[in-house]
Amino acid sequence: MPQPSLSCPNCSNPITLRAAEQTEAVGCETCGSLMHFKNAGEPMVAGRTEMIIPPYIPLGARGTIRGQALEMIGYLRKAITVDGIVYDWTEYLLTGKDGVIRWMSEDNGHWTYMTQIDTKPENVERGRQPIYFYEDKQYKHFQTIKPKITQVVGEMYWPAEIGETTDISEYIAPPHLLSRATLGTSRSRQRKETWYFGCYMERSEVVKGFDLKEPLPEKVGIASSQPLPYGQGGKKARSFIGFLFLILIVLQLGFISRSGKDNPVFEQLMRFDGAQETKTYVTDTFLLLGHDSNVVIEASTNLDNKWMFFSMLMVNDETGEAYDFAWEVNYYHGVSGGESWVEGNKKNEITIPSVPSGRYYLLVEPQSDSKQAGYTLTVYRNVPGWTNFFMALAVLVIMGIVILIRTGMFENRRWMDSDHPITFE
Repeated sequence: MPQPSLSCPNCSNPITLRAAEQTEAVGCETCGSLMHFKNAGEPMVAGRTEMIIPPYIPLGARGTIRGQALEMIGYLRKAITVDGIVYDWTEYLLTGKDGVIRWMSEDNGHWTYMTQIDTKPENVERGRQPIYFYEDKQYKHFQTIKPKITQVVGEMYWPAEIGETTDISEYIAPPHLLSRATLGTSRSRQRKETWYFGCYMERSEVVKGFDLKEPLPEKVGIASSQPLPYGQGGKKARSFIGFLFLILIVLQLGFISRSGKDNPVFEQLMRFDGAQETKTYVTDTFLLLGHDSNVVIEASTNLDNKWMFFSMLMVNDETGEAYDFAWEVNYYHGVSGGESWVEGNKKNEITIPSVPSGRYYLLVEPQSDSKQAGYTLTVYRNVPGWTNFFMALAVLVIMGIVILIRTGMFENRRWMDSDHPITFE
């Protein structure tokens, strides 16, 4: 069935009417003339747009947005003036088979999909920054503006006029928003209030939905309903960091549960005798199995107010490769001023990282201020350390701090354009 059409009274350009039964105004995309329909008669010129700015979505374009088959039947240009600066944007009127009024607005490369709602949101908080409640979510007042229409092209379902103004109050809960449009004055009996529910859209969704061939403009600034880069309030990022933290804990606990400290690979009791001329001792050999991993050597002594210094080599009995290391054990205690004190420990350990498998022995050269002392050398394999854990934990903490800072900066920039800018006293 062919769509009805008419000729522009000003330039004779043919105009297709895609929603003729609901259309009360139509703007010519050729000359900018705005026509009204009265009593089903001939259209009457009601105004004219001086300069027509072409839309990014052509009139009559059909597409699918959020599962709805839609057709673009008209668009408006609106503008406000703040401190002598004009801010303008485009609103596209969409029609579908269900008869629900839908709009898509584009402002500085940011897109919002709006649907008219019949249920009025509940006002749960008044005052300087009112809050409305709708579908289990709270929406904070962002701004109230009074834009005027500067351009009408295509069909409109009310007798739109150039210069017509509407009171718009916007409430946000990114990526969603509520918009209240009010026509008429507070003294007018014809004052009409209409609510819209909106959701932020990425440019890619618009391009795909209408199969657009030309690229859409890049984003400039931050839109009122633009979602945070890390999810709502950073919750997604925080959840992800929390998930990584849990994995880190589980892995660390798994390493601890398989700790080599529970199963020493070698243990030997040794004695130090200060009277001996030769103070170098060689242990029995021991076998290290598995992939390259750390080795922990623990010296447990019977020192009492003494110290012992160990200079040691761990030698691969097959290749001759040696690991050179040294450490000290000291233990002191006493009473001072009527209070007991303890310093040091009777045992100490050292860790050698990334030791390959093989058969090894220890070459020990102890020194001590004790004439005689006993000590036990114990060797552990694949002992989980805490250094990597705390390094990974530090990275997660830094990530969290960075996200909090960037989230705060993002929100600050968003609200700078509102009626409620964030201030720091």
